[in-house]
Amino acid sequence: EIRATLLQLLYAFGMIANDGIPVKPRIIRSEEYAQNTNQLPLYSREVIEQIHTMLTNTITHGTAYKAQIAGYHIMGKTGTANLLENGAYQPDRNLFTFAGIILHGNYKRVIVTFIKEARVPGPQLYASSVTAPLFKSIAERMLIHEKITPVLLSDGGLYITQKSAD
Repeated sequence: EIRATLLQLLYAFGMIANDGIPVKPRIIRSEEYAQNTNQLPLYSREVIEQIHTMLTNTITHGTAYKAQIAGYHIMGKTGTANLLENGAYQPDRNLFTFAGIILHGNYKRVIVTFIKEARVPGPQLYASSVTAPLFKSIAERMLIHEKITPVLLSDGGLYITQKSAD
């Protein structure tokens, strides 16, 4: 069992997005914000690249495909957990999380989505069908608001996050 607050999750993903260099989480209200300077990475470039590959594969070949946004490099991880009540896990009461990274040249953003006990009819729910689409919706609006254009391919198509070369 692993326990982390949403802020800890955001901090970890911020460091992963920033090539292993810690980033103080903050809400961005404009493009003018303090950059972290003169800090050394906590992890080697090789370790960060392995994590990037794993998080990219979660989008391209795993459960978080609903977080993919055409024209942008998206990485992320889903999480589904049962709520603990009176010392026992409740299979019908869940917490859903998705932590995602948008990398687009020098543009780096981390979004963490969280829903407790989603009220959606149907079979057993997972974060891939609850919080990954929420991440996508937030990210798409943010990319439009910040005027970050998608990557166009030479054939006129949009870039889709691809599995990293092994």
